[in-house]
Amino acid sequence: MERFLGCLKSQGRTERHREKVRHYLAQWAQVLYGKDLRWFRLQDLEQALNGWFDAEAGDIPAKRHRIAAIKAFCSWLREEEAVLTTAEDATLALKVPPARPEEALRDKGYSMRNVGRVYAAISGWESNKYGWKGTGCVTEVQCVRDVLLLHAKCGMHGTEIDRLARGEGRVKVLQGQGAIAGTITFVHKSGRVHVQSVDAQALAAAMRLQARGSAPADWWIRQVVKRAAKSVGLEPLRMGELRHSFVTWAAECGTEVRPVDGGVPLT
Repeated sequence: MERFLGCLKSQGRTERHREKVRHYLAQWAQVLYGKDLRWFRLQDLEQALNGWFDAEAGDIPAKRHRIAAIKAFCSWLREEEAVLTTAEDATLALKVPPARPEEALRDKGYSMRNVGRVYAAISGWESNKYGWKGTGCVTEVQCVRDVLLLHAKCGMHGTEIDRLARGEGRVKVLQGQGAIAGTITFVHKSGRVHVQSVDAQALAAAMRLQARGSAPADWWIRQVVKRAAKSVGLEPLRMGELRHSFVTWAAECGTEVRPVDGGVPLT
């Protein structure tokens, strides 16, 4: 797997993308452990996928990402390692499902009230997985709260937040600027440099993420947010749609959102 991830790195894939692929391949490895990929059939892969079915959600969580990860790995085994032939690769018949059609039809974004409720409900728990039950040790979730905050208050993409956390951006503290406590400078996904004004809460979130050195993994963000949303009777928030909420809220409050050198005003 390490050689495969190294290949992805040489192709210019981001560390965040590589960690996501590593996560899903590790789950495939648990299911396929001790089995020879050359003898796998499409039905075997589909059966493995069905093992991740979530009855509550009525779907397989992250199905597209799981399939894309195993297909990319097998493609590398065929084309780079030459240990798997086309005839032996059952993933060639495994189709990556398209994006959900309802995503293009439904309104994107969430109300301030619901985002606030989920944010307030995010808290750590004594994980049975790590044997912490009754020990007082809880999962670390402040980093997820910080990511949610920057999505909602700044309209940032996940990749932008991750780059900022890794030090590929600048957090500047300002004095005497009223509600504006500082600015964050980051590279937009288009490649352009954005400077954005932030309040004290968003400034603290950005500083904590930079001190951490990276944003949390996507799967961990989803798990924590899903747990928090369920506790207050709401559907899980999609991080990618919080930026749509940001623009909608700004328009409703009479603010034109325009990335300029001085940042975006908060009022």
